[in-house]
Amino acid sequence: MRRFPRAWLFLAALTLSLPGCRISVSPQQQGTGATLDGVVELVDPGSCWTIRVNPTVRYLPINLPSQFRHDSMLVRIEISPRDDISTTCQVDHVVQLLSIQAR
Repeated sequence: MRRFPRAWLFLAALTLSLPGCRISVSPQQQGTGATLDGVVELVDPGSCWTIRVNPTVRYLPINLPSQFRHDSMLVRIEISPRDDISTTCQVDHVVQLLSIQAR
């Protein structure tokens, strides 16, 4: 069984409590990540591509494909936390995309 840091569990609980946020984890995804709906955003022109899943939470995907690097693009993502990577971008969490699709 894979263990997540307490901060990740707190984030998941906080995200579920926010209005308008949709999150679902199917049995096949347990242990691999969560499926979230979000909006791709460019934080500083030319620097950091993020995915905003609600008004207060942004993720920095380390492997965002170039075809999804369009500001305001709606996407559905499956993510896995990457606590072993730091960044100079001011984002809430660094993640690895397990899957991404346009909505």
